Amino acid sequence: MDEADKDGGGSTRMSDNPAQAADHLARRLAERGYEQHAQTIAGALALGVQRAALHALREAVQTVLSAVEAFDPETEAMIEELRLSVDRRLEGSHAAEERAAGTETGKDEHGAS
Repeated sequence: MDEADKDGGGSTRMSDNPAQAADHLARRLAERGYEQHAQTIAGALALGVQRAALHALREAVQTVLSAVEAFDPETEAMIEELRLSVDRRLEGSHAAEERAAGTETGKDEHGAS
């Protein structure tokens, strides 16, 4: 438990790192009985990290693909398959984010509850 947690509810010092701050907040919410809200924060954090990692992987794959496509067709095919798989995951996670955003607000696309 850090010093901010020991002060009995006074001033709370959060990390300058957003991922650490979000993790700290999720744990605190869970400890105080706000489990659904804790899961919302933790889920957003996990999704954000996963999506960022997929974007980075896609960039790396595209760079490697550009480097080997002219001289290694077999490896090019493997790289292209990986790139397509990453693209599908990115598209799927984007759709999942949109669905989650719609259900979290409790409104449909027309704004009705």
